Amino acid sequence: MIPFSLIHPLPSPTSGRKRRGKGQGCPSSILHLPLSILLLTLLIGCQPAPKPTPTPSPTPQARATATHAPREERWSTFANGDDVRALALEGDIVWAGTRAGGLVRWDIAEGTYEQVLYPQDGLACNDVRSVVVDGHGNKWLATCHGLSVLSADGVISITYTTANSDLPDDDVTALAMDGSGRIWVGTNGGGVAAFDGSHWQVHSQENGLAANEVATLAVDGLGRVWVGYGQAGHGVSVLENDEWTTITKDPEGLASDRVLAIADDGQGRMWFGTWGSGVSVLEDDRWTTYTRRDGLASNYIWAIGVGEGGRIWFAAGASGGTGRGVTLFDGETWQTYTTEDGLASDTVWAITSGDGEAWFGTAPTCSTFTGCRGGGVSRFDVDEGQWTTYTTARAGLASNQITAIAFGAEGRAWVGTAGSGVSAFDGQTWRTYTVDDGLGSNLIQDIAVDATGKVWVGTKEYVDGGSFVGGGVSAFDGSTWTTYTTENTSRQGAQVTTVLTDTLADSSWAPVGFADDEEANTALTSGYVMFGTDPTFYRYQGFDPAARALFISPPLQADAPAGTPVYSVEVGLASNDVSALAIDAEGRVWVGTGDLYDYSGRGLSVFDVAHGTWQTYTYPTLTSNQITDLAFDPAGGKVWAATAPYVVPPGERVGGGVSAFDGNAWVTYTTKNSGLVAWEDPPPLDTRGDVRSIAVDGAGTAWIGAWTYEDGPAPVEPFDAVVNRFDGGDWRAYTLPDEGYISAIAIEGGNRVWVGTILTGAKVLTGENFISYTSANSGLVSDRIRAIAIDGAGRKWFGTADAGISVLGP
Repeated sequence: MIPFSLIHPLPSPTSGRKRRGKGQGCPSSILHLPLSILLLTLLIGCQPAPKPTPTPSPTPQARATATHAPREERWSTFANGDDVRALALEGDIVWAGTRAGGLVRWDIAEGTYEQVLYPQDGLACNDVRSVVVDGHGNKWLATCHGLSVLSADGVISITYTTANSDLPDDDVTALAMDGSGRIWVGTNGGGVAAFDGSHWQVHSQENGLAANEVATLAVDGLGRVWVGYGQAGHGVSVLENDEWTTITKDPEGLASDRVLAIADDGQGRMWFGTWGSGVSVLEDDRWTTYTRRDGLASNYIWAIGVGEGGRIWFAAGASGGTGRGVTLFDGETWQTYTTEDGLASDTVWAITSGDGEAWFGTAPTCSTFTGCRGGGVSRFDVDEGQWTTYTTARAGLASNQITAIAFGAEGRAWVGTAGSGVSAFDGQTWRTYTVDDGLGSNLIQDIAVDATGKVWVGTKEYVDGGSFVGGGVSAFDGSTWTTYTTENTSRQGAQVTTVLTDTLADSSWAPVGFADDEEANTALTSGYVMFGTDPTFYRYQGFDPAARALFISPPLQADAPAGTPVYSVEVGLASNDVSALAIDAEGRVWVGTGDLYDYSGRGLSVFDVAHGTWQTYTYPTLTSNQITDLAFDPAGGKVWAATAPYVVPPGERVGGGVSAFDGNAWVTYTTKNSGLVAWEDPPPLDTRGDVRSIAVDGAGTAWIGAWTYEDGPAPVEPFDAVVNRFDGGDWRAYTLPDEGYISAIAIEGGNRVWVGTILTGAKVLTGENFISYTSANSGLVSDRIRAIAIDGAGRKWFGTADAGISVLGP
């Protein structure tokens, strides 16, 4: 039996919460900012004024030294297996090779699955691009780090690499098996190799291939080997009688050189799926090409599958990477199937066929604004016309795009994802919560657990039907979700003016009685406005003095005749785009707002749970309205807020840095008034530090993650990551060249500092040096870290942006 890699019992809960910063969005100065954006509040009257901050002194800086991670430490992985890139059938078992989810074994009769994962199960890499089952029951697996073989008894018996064999390159992209049982191996850079179990024979450009970068392989019924490259100018190469011949684009032949899929239909025809030019068919030296005009869903063909009775299936895509479903050609008619018919996702990467059925490997369709949908394996019963979908998300981790991790009662791990909701793991089973369960949004930004065990989840708005909806803070008491939004925590304020002329519904502006933008900004300092009896809270987008027009979003939901009262809004939660959470010693929930895609933060709201009241702090009391991370210091009783610059009309960026609240007043630290090292835009912009993450250790020292750039006024990736240390008196900055930015910080045992970078993995500070953990020198599955959390047993959980969770520890 295959080792089941999902069982990792958790210990008792830790008293601390995870620390992570925001990994979304590009550094500010390279964004093209919109001209029409939210006008954010400058100050509300109930806020105490910030304390004077000390005169800045030079900050000791060092180019941090990083050593390699110890090899003997134990790693394991949790991953979602629904981004399917390869399929193979073995009786009632479907083998699915996935992107970042390893190999998934689906038992169709039982409806259950098991995963084979790197590193705990010996798989070379969790990107499995192709699967071939040989006559002995061995599964040959093309991975990003070699050719792994899963034996018939369910264990990885060996991985062939350039180090232990004549495999020409470890980046294996395609597999095929010929009639004699030889495995043909396509690589990305080393050409093709044939392996008979003892000997390797390598084919490259030197002996006949058109290129060494192979995209697809096929062996036809005559024993000929076909190689597609997916690149312009290369076409396809065929090995016949020990000689390679390359076929390229021809008006009367192959439609395109960029061939991504090849299939033999068993009836003397070879089918070639191309990038942008449809499908070309070779039969008896004659070529025929089919395109959208003939019935294909798209001219971008990612996979071809051959079914019974001459049925040919085509996975249709688009130049932008999104899918168009699958098209079936029975020799006479064409029919396309999509999610509307029952397909798990319109993005299909793999096709195989069995007895009266077709199988499709699909990938989730994800968007920054709508979240992720679909993915997994779809089965189509050809005779009955029925679809069945198999997904690991139903009983496992919802997604590999991790945004937050926290630990709750009885050591349960709560994992936030970028579009698939929240997954909870009790050490044995996973349970996922989404908007269907009461969550405010499936786009998760942060998670915190309070002293009573209640789980608080920060979400952001998503697009539904062309409008932004949802978001806010959702709280789970163990049985029920309660969501707090701007709409249900705010109320109508005082009348501030009236509408001057009749304004129809669907208008994004209304003429009102304000004399100038200063009067408008002062009256609508909360950032929201209401009209008459309309219950909608409209976002205040700015005021045009010349037209005396108030700009709002969404557009008016009802007509606003002349004389309609215009009201301010007494805001509870400042925004439904929640970016960060922290819980203080009194149980108050601190809610940071903002979105690094448009730098549209609205400040920091505090929810007094016991009294049901809200209070909001904004710039300039804070260093910015764009909150990127929050931390509570139990020893000092302080709340720390990391901020990035935010945008004020007409598109100017201001602010940034760190703010600390001692219960009475705020102190601000920026690149202008302290030793903080972080990126600041060149003049005339008045930005004061782009900070992404923050944590406080047991001694009350603040650790502040940021980034900077030294090679010019316009940053170009990779940036230099910066870890700032502030003990209340002195500043120290550690610079990590070309490592992106510090996306997460966690404190182990009170004083051991772990940091995550968005480009180069994780590090732990030992003395004055960092020990570096990357996907190359450890069991970390990805170098793109978005979250770090430490559980009660001292295990480190690393949430990655694209490959699930890596766990380091006993």
